[in-house]
Amino acid sequence: MEREDPANAETVLRAMEPDEAAEIRELMAYAPDSAGGIMTPEYVAVFPDLSAYETVEALRRVAEEAETINYVYVVSREDEALLGVLPLHRLVLSRSDALVGDLMSADVITVPVDLDQEEAARIVTDLDLMALPVVDRDNKLLGIITADDVADILEEEATEDIERLGGSQPLAVPYLHASPFLLFRKRIVWLLVLFAAQFFTVTIQENYSDILEQVILLSAFIPILIGTGGNVGSQTVSTIIRAMAVGEVRPHHVMRVVGKEAITGLALGLVMGALMFLRADFATGGTMQIALTVGFTVLILTTWAATIGAIIPIVLSKLRVDPAVVSAPFISSFVDGTGLIIYFTLAGYFLNL
Repeated sequence: MEREDPANAETVLRAMEPDEAAEIRELMAYAPDSAGGIMTPEYVAVFPDLSAYETVEALRRVAEEAETINYVYVVSREDEALLGVLPLHRLVLSRSDALVGDLMSADVITVPVDLDQEEAARIVTDLDLMALPVVDRDNKLLGIITADDVADILEEEATEDIERLGGSQPLAVPYLHASPFLLFRKRIVWLLVLFAAQFFTVTIQENYSDILEQVILLSAFIPILIGTGGNVGSQTVSTIIRAMAVGEVRPHHVMRVVGKEAITGLALGLVMGALMFLRADFATGGTMQIALTVGFTVLILTTWAATIGAIIPIVLSKLRVDPAVVSAPFISSFVDGTGLIIYFTLAGYFLNL
């Protein structure tokens, strides 16, 4: 998420009501992609020594639409530290002389103000919360994150991940408002990286040119082999990034994920490798060595692509790098190069070259 230029933002703030401008200035002090940057300061907090009657009367005075309030937050008088939360329905059904401190629940789920917005949104969705309190290091209540805030965050994060999976940096403006120059800036870096990666593929082919010269038929199978490896790697990366985005996969799950994807890749390779063996055997008129080379290449390549596609996003996440940066085009380019090494190595073995 990108913020408005400070000079433009200040102009807008000066035109606003003083109270509203002050709230926005306070929120602008926090990182835009943090819990503090997305929280709202519109909540109701009361002290624990108030009675239920006094609290209800206070709600009537401060909120014109009290029915939209679901929770009342209880804070200490000394430092406004969060003590507990009180559902509105429990408040209105209690005796009028009951103290808020006796009615509240001290078991409150909170998040620090500097927590990443995506992690905060995940907590709200996983625990099915209507609101999530945001606190500072002293447990002082600063604001709340609502379900509406979470919906916006999830849409924004999903959009960014989809754009990165396509090998492009996310846009900060709607597409129709983006200029061709902005689209160029967002795409050129990744395209140059992928372009350079293709040089690696060409270099590998040049190094094995002597094998290709001796067995020209080997070159006919290169497009389908690297295409298959790239497809398997892209499928795996997309699946793992999605699982990480919804909290199903964490860095400590790396061994389980790698094992699962390696077995899946092996199973896929057995099926496609057998089909590729038959196709190559038919195309070469029964040349068993080439058919074995192509078949085993597909088997090894799909297993390798699935395994590496599972490892890299988790490793990057552990290094605090957005795993969506590992786009499908990048994985495809990487698997293309390594796939050629596997192919020509097996060709040298089976054909005694």
